[in-house]
Amino acid sequence: MDNVAAEKDKLVNEGYTVIGQTEYTGKYPEAVELTAQAKRVHANHVVYSCVYIPPQPGSWNFSFGNWGGQGGTGGGANSVKIVFLGK
Repeated sequence: MDNVAAEKDKLVNEGYTVIGQTEYTGKYPEAVELTAQAKRVHANHVVYSCVYIPPQPGSWNFSFGNWGGQGGTGGGANSVKIVFLGK
């Protein structure tokens, strides 16, 4: 969703009520996590957006093997906006 605020306003005009909303920078939300949170707050509609923020210039990241060994100063993040609505 490119414009979460516009979609939220449209849904409110259609009779939905905003139950909660959040913005954070971090991990991409998995569908199962969004579904579980929506059930906990009794929302039946979720609108969200996620924009990747690349790492800062000069940051580095490395990993080796499938069993671990990660490190670095930055690997990028996601700017996430989520709105839970109910009707």
